[in-house]
Amino acid sequence: MICQKIFIARFPAVEREFTREFYEDDAFQYAEQVSSKLKIPSEELQFGFGDTNHVAFGATIPEFDDKNVGTYTSSPHKMVNLFEKYFKGENTVFVFKDIELQKWFFYDIDDVISIICECCTWKILENGRIRGYLKDKKGLHQYITYEPVNGSMFFGISNSKANRFNEFLKGNIAKYECDCEGVVSV
Repeated sequence: MICQKIFIARFPAVEREFTREFYEDDAFQYAEQVSSKLKIPSEELQFGFGDTNHVAFGATIPEFDDKNVGTYTSSPHKMVNLFEKYFKGENTVFVFKDIELQKWFFYDIDDVISIICECCTWKILENGRIRGYLKDKKGLHQYITYEPVNGSMFFGISNSKANRFNEFLKGNIAKYECDCEGVVSV
């Protein structure tokens, strides 16, 4: 069974480690388990990546630079469309590597998008930055950001919030998880 991987330039170390741990002879070794748990046909498995240090949904989002950004952030349906365009692409599975727990987590990317767009409260700051707040077990917390980082725009999980975001996902949507093998540093 061969599954395709969509390689995102931001995560080459995570992708290499993922390939090393899960692929043998170009076949994804956990295809049946992930397919069964997430209800995605194994031939349709394609992966987007994140880890404890970094989860990106996209880079520059032209729709957010528009003076009418509020029309997107006030409409879950429009936000779903943006996430599908800039985060999902052709991917069907979001893979998160938790370095601290030494585990890989697999989520249906549509479920990730749905839970964010259904639960997120958006705030547009005067400087053009956007913050996304999600309610977790400890209350309403800012997880998502759209802001300049190193000279370009970044749309994703705020620095140091990736593990909390993964905890939020684990508590709200179906997942498949397995232990990391070998070296866990990226």
